Parts: sequence; C-alpha cells; structure tokens
Amino acid sequence: MFHIASIVSPKFFKELENTPLSGEHKNDEQLKPHYEKGIPILPTPADHADAERAKEKKGEREYKTRQISIQVAMLWTQIALAGFGIAAFGAAYYQAQTARESADQARATTNLALDSFEVAYGENGISERTMRQIVDQTAAQIQSAKAAEIGIRATRDQMRLEQRAWVSMDGPITIDYLQLVPRLVEVSHFGVKNYGRGPAFKVIVNGWFDTDGKYLENESRASCSMAMEFSSGSIPTAPKIPKPPAIGYTLFPGQPHDENIGSPGDPWQGEALPNLKHFWFVGCISYLDQFRVRHWTSYCMEPKLGGYPIDKNIPLQYCSRFNDTDDEDSDDKRQARKPN
Repeated sequence: MFHIASIVSPKFFKELENTPLSGEHKNDEQLKPHYEKGIPILPTPADHADAERAKEKKGEREYKTRQISIQVAMLWTQIALAGFGIAAFGAAYYQAQTARESADQARATTNLALDSFEVAYGENGISERTMRQIVDQTAAQIQSAKAAEIGIRATRDQMRLEQRAWVSMDGPITIDYLQLVPRLVEVSHFGVKNYGRGPAFKVIVNGWFDTDGKYLENESRASCSMAMEFSSGSIPTAPKIPKPPAIGYTLFPGQPHDENIGSPGDPWQGEALPNLKHFWFVGCISYLDQFRVRHWTSYCMEPKLGGYPIDKNIPLQYCSRFNDTDDEDSDDKRQARKPN
C-alpha cells in the first residue's frame, strides 16, 4: 500500500483545501476537509446530514428572528396608535372640560347679574323709580313723535298753501239794476278769479240778495253748504233718486270768471220794499284744488253807511263778517259752514 501524498505534489493539496466540496455549499456553508497527518479526510454522509440539520436550524432561527422583529414592529405600531388615540381623547376631553367651565362661568355671571338686579330693584324686578323713568322716557318719545308729525303736517300744509288753487272774488259787486216797487227786482254781477298756483276744479258760486239781517248768518252757512254739495256730488236727494254727479267749471291760475246775483234774463225778485233801508249780498265759492282737496271762500258786501239813496248807484263795502276762507282749520270751518 502506498500514500497519495507520496505521488501528489503539495500544491495540489493546497488547491484542494480551498475548493468547495459540492455546488450545494457556498460561502460559509461549504464543508471543508480536515487533515490527519497531512492526509485530507473527506466529509462523510453523516457530516453532510449534520451540515443540513445545522443549515435548517439556522434558517429556522433566522425565520423566528424575522417573525419576532415583525411582531415587535407591529406591537410598537399599535402602541403608537394607542398613544395617538389617547392624545386625541385627551385633547377632546380638555376642550369639553374648557367648554363646560366656560358655560359654568357664564351661568354664574348670569346668576350674579340676576341677583344684582333683584337686590337693586326689589322683588318685583323694577323699582318705582325705574318705572317712573321708563314712563317719562316713553312720554318724551311720544311727544317727540307728535312734534315730528306736527312738523311734517305743517310742512305739507305750507306746501299746499303755496301751490294750491285759491279762488275768491275779483273786485266788488256791481249793481246793474235795483227796483223796490211795484216789486223788488235786482240784477248785479261780479268776478271770481283763481289767485293760486294750481288749477281749480268743480268751481261753484252761490249768491243771495238779503234784505233782513237776522237771517244773514244762516244764509251764509246755507250758501257754502249748497256750493260744496254741488261741487262734490253729495246733493241730498229723495229715496230711490240717484245723486247727480259733481258739477262746476275749471279755473286755471290767473283766470277770471263772471258771476251774477240776479241776471237780466233771471233777476232776483221779491215783494215790494218801498221802505228798504239796508241790504246785503252774501254767498260762497266752492272748488277742488289740484290735490283734490275741497275749499270754500265765503263773501259778503253791503251798502256804505251815510244816508245814501237805495238805488243801483249806492256804494258798497265788504261786511265785517262772513268774509272767510278755509285756509286754517279747514275741517272745523267746513263744519261751521253748514246751516243750523
């Protein structure tokens, strides 16, 4: 028997020492021969089985290590999530607690104010002094409102006075004919004119020749009442008889119009009055202005005193009464124009 070492060079053994035994084992997993007295001893099947078992155990250890790492990471993740949840819960709880404390403070402030109110004003809530102040303030406000209303009304009335139509007599009455016997016959004329700034509508003029002064006031009222009824379409009628519409003519600003108290074709007539000493012309003008407000102007003329003969040439003057307009307190004056 001979030894392999005697026929193989030492270089061969050196290369054999560094060569893997199988393609299955790489890097640190390869089985290396060991030497006994310079002779390489190859791994046995038992060595291969031990190497496989060691390899499997190593793989199992690495797998368990990876699983433990994953579980640890998941555990830390859950811990972190739990931490975030706890932090969010803490923030919400803090906000709720803060809101509760704010509500408690507001409630306490309200209660304190109510207590102070009750202490200051007594059991009934408001003291007599405070009630008096409230009443005084309310009265002052009402007075201010009334003053403002009066001011507005005054401004409106002033504007209407300045801009409305204004119809009155345009000069004195002229007597054209006067006869006392065998019958009283009178004919006269006069002018009316719109002295305002707006047109006058439904102009109606009434006139009377009065020879008895005791009826003068009632005749003046009746004249205005009749004129306003004709110009407004409110003439009293019998049952089942329809009321006639409003009548009258129109006068524009500055426009005159002739009127009569007894005309040549229809003179004023009555019983003979040979001893007549005095007489009166009394009447009224009714019309609507451009604001559709009804107005009236009453007039009255009489002979001058001084022993003048009673004929058509007797000089006339305006009466001391019954020359009036509705420029102030028109509602009251319209009422006053109604006959007794």
